[in-house]
Amino acid sequence: MASGRSITLALEIDWLSRLFSVDMGIDLGTCNTLVCVRGEGIVLNEPSVVAVRKGTNIVLNNG
Repeated sequence: MASGRSITLALEIDWLSRLFSVDMGIDLGTCNTLVCVRGEGIVLNEPSVVAVRKGTNIVLNNG
């Protein structure tokens, strides 16, 4: 009979292996950044924008 700890460990290992085995694609477009996951479709669609201070090239914000 398996102990509660060994079952918990097995579930954690299963979760971790699924975390790193997802097929996904990332599109770093000029207007939007898209992330697509196999079986789920597009899971992220966000603007690709960076605000830079003129003259200093310091990044003010991104999103």
